[in-house]
Amino acid sequence: MGIIYQIIKKAKRSSSLIITALLLFLANYSFGQVCPITIKEPPTAKVTITPTSVCSGQPFDLVVNLTSDDQQTGSPEWTFTYTDGTTPITIKTSDPTTFPVGTVFTPAGKNATVTIPITLTIANIYTYSFTSLSDIWYDTALNVCNYDGTATVTVDPLPTVSVNDAT
Repeated sequence: MGIIYQIIKKAKRSSSLIITALLLFLANYSFGQVCPITIKEPPTAKVTITPTSVCSGQPFDLVVNLTSDDQQTGSPEWTFTYTDGTTPITIKTSDPTTFPVGTVFTPAGKNATVTIPITLTIANIYTYSFTSLSDIWYDTALNVCNYDGTATVTVDPLPTVSVNDAT
């Protein structure tokens, strides 16, 4: 059995990846060893809101779709931070105590969905966005190119009813 090398490809580090791969190839060629090289892709995330328009006090879901190149058995682990423009909220999928109340985490192989129920009472347009994303292989926050991070919901005021006295 040969030595196993793992090269972790991080965003904006492609030149160091090429140099490292070349050096490993030359070292293996010199010593006659076979060493497989595994290149890990960074995690990705996309956020959506369902439905995109609600009345004040009506719940909506912030849905986060996550992918990972984690090759461990079981579900990968992600850490991400999102914000409503004011308050950042960090969720670690390996720690349910970081989930807002009612959050549902649904792992599916190297992918997962996090559904966060939100209810707002002040009429306005709210934009939710990612501010960071990482997984077990990429434990530092990734470049913003790895997540499609904005979703908007419109919270409309409740309708008003007026009654006229017909006397």
